[in-house]
Amino acid sequence: MTQFRLKKKLEHFICKVFIVLIILPLMIYSSDENDKVLYENEKFVEIMKVAIPVSIVSGVLILASREEFRKYFSDKWTQFTSPNHTSLDQQIDFYIKPLSEQSMQNTQCDKGVHFMFSYLPVIPAAMILDRGYYILTEGKIKSELSDWSIWSGAAFVTGFGLLEEYMDGHQEYEGFDLIDVAFNTAGTLFALMKHYGMIDYIDFYWSFNRRMHEKSVNSKRYPWWTYMSGYEFAINIDLYLLLTDIKNDNNIFDLLIRTPGYIPDLKKLSYSQYN
Repeated sequence: MTQFRLKKKLEHFICKVFIVLIILPLMIYSSDENDKVLYENEKFVEIMKVAIPVSIVSGVLILASREEFRKYFSDKWTQFTSPNHTSLDQQIDFYIKPLSEQSMQNTQCDKGVHFMFSYLPVIPAAMILDRGYYILTEGKIKSELSDWSIWSGAAFVTGFGLLEEYMDGHQEYEGFDLIDVAFNTAGTLFALMKHYGMIDYIDFYWSFNRRMHEKSVNSKRYPWWTYMSGYEFAINIDLYLLLTDIKNDNNIFDLLIRTPGYIPDLKKLSYSQYN
């Protein structure tokens, strides 16, 4: 029982860390119309503009070239996202998941998960790239995100989604799922369209039904985030904004609600308190 409670506490901690990592980059921004200058050193700037890209690319290539690192990363990521597919008996040759196997799934909620978690990380990833690069190379915090950081963030999220599907392609009953790839791509495009103001009036939210998970057969065996049937999604369409094109800026709401896109499970909270 003690081990089970520790496991649950660890799961809650990981969830909180994930949400913090999503919203933290938004807290490092300049609300001014002008760039915020932190320091000025032209020689240092010129060195860092070359050193940072070279260091990142070299580091990625060196790590990717090492088979033990690739295996370690694959194992750890599989344990985190699909602990029910970590057995060596389930490791097979790469295959593309057929529609016949797709229709046999207990739920299709994983498609919403693919969409949501391809949409949410794009802007935080872009902010980390943009703020990190310009702080280190120019000593500035830009007033607006640069286009290269937005598209780089989208490319990073898309590439990671493809990598995950590739790893799934070597797991029995998982497979490289083209429909999952389509929802990953749709989530990334949604993030880009939101950023460039094409669909400001649409918001996408997610929640998780913890009571449903607790009643499931494998609730004590696998972490809650792997229980696809427990995810719930909502789409909000702001008709006032759509019809008038007048946007009410609310930085606190954007930071705490829109960016992580998470709505707490209110039924779970009320159930715990009054039952």
